[in-house]
Amino acid sequence: MKRLMTLLLITVIAITTFVPVVDAAFTPVNRAEYLRLVLPDAGYTIWSGGSTSCVFTDMTGSEWYYPYFITACEGGIISDGIASASLVLNRAEAVKIAYDVYSVPYSVPFTPTYFDVQPSAWYYEEVESLHAYGVFGSIGISLFHPEALLTRRDALRWMSVL
Repeated sequence: MKRLMTLLLITVIAITTFVPVVDAAFTPVNRAEYLRLVLPDAGYTIWSGGSTSCVFTDMTGSEWYYPYFITACEGGIISDGIASASLVLNRAEAVKIAYDVYSVPYSVPFTPTYFDVQPSAWYYEEVESLHAYGVFGSIGISLFHPEALLTRRDALRWMSVL
């Protein structure tokens, strides 16, 4: 049921952002859309008004996604400042958000799982922990492609495991 609800939400997002439903699975997800998907799915109560210490200089507070950014900020998932809500997420950024939103257990192997994610990368622990949790496979042989844009299909796959 959770997966069907997520698929429905992705389709609704595709329709409301004028992306043909046929191509919706391969359309990149922006920051606002991703927070809209993962926060309710993980059980967060979405901010509905009141006081907040979070300030986003590129939002007025009337945007549909404003409550999701406040919720994520108040939850320590993102920092306030500039939200850049319409920017698409790459896989590294999305992994960091998913790791924090779903409170995935920390698990880092002795040697890196992916050739393109080294221990010095800022997202290394999150990628390895989500991999150990069974969230995603690799693209190709032992590659994660952290710079690749997160697609709606990838977001759905990750959420179906989390």
